[in-house]
Amino acid sequence: MAYRPSAETDAMIVALYRELGNGCKVAKQLGFNDRTVYRVLAQNGVDTDKARSQHLRKFKGDALNRLVAEYEQGMPASDLAVKYSCATITVLDALRQAGVIIRGPKPHMTAAEIEEARAMYASGMTFKQVAERTGRHENSIMHLMNDKFPDLVRSGTVGPGSPHWQGGTYVHHGYVYAWVADNDPMASMRSEKSYVLEHRLVLARKLGRPLGPHETVHHINGDKTDNRPENLQLRHGKHGKHSAMVCLDCGSHNVGHQALE
Repeated sequence: MAYRPSAETDAMIVALYRELGNGCKVAKQLGFNDRTVYRVLAQNGVDTDKARSQHLRKFKGDALNRLVAEYEQGMPASDLAVKYSCATITVLDALRQAGVIIRGPKPHMTAAEIEEARAMYASGMTFKQVAERTGRHENSIMHLMNDKFPDLVRSGTVGPGSPHWQGGTYVHHGYVYAWVADNDPMASMRSEKSYVLEHRLVLARKLGRPLGPHETVHHINGDKTDNRPENLQLRHGKHGKHSAMVCLDCGSHNVGHQALE
């Protein structure tokens, strides 16, 4: 909700801060900007220096180096605050303590710059690529395209042309998924979003054919992300955890299917 200065609203912010002890959490819960929350607290004599100093402790050593690097690469302080679950003012304090010069807001894009960004995106570039070429943040380009050129946004596109392209793989529930093109010999194994479980894809390519729905793939060492061909074992039907099909008489793993006469 929008902040409207009043004794009642200020009292609500102060009371919630004393309960949660975190201005960023107060801002998120009430829908206010965290700077607004800290300003109200200061105006009402609430000492937030101790809490802020506690939050600043998370930005030490490697954590501070990452923060500085991400800020210098163009990531806004507000986005960094969301990423690290703290207030924007805490991020800015940490950057200042590291000797970083805080940049002012970038001027709005001119009509010529907006047209240039539109042309690049229309040519097939992703939001990230357009942002890198124009010196803007990826979120800024995404908002620009959605606001001014919604018909161009490839929200339903998958694969290299998608604005959400992450390089062709992602991890979900511990398993790696890989993108497969329409003309790929293994395209019949794809989900609706054109992805295939990577361990199934690796074994299918090794066998030179798509796997059937009745065929399953077992990770021999139990690591679901280790999709080396030598770590994968083809099974028929469902298999239990830490189990393998073996000959119960001799212990051999050389077990296969043979037609009955």
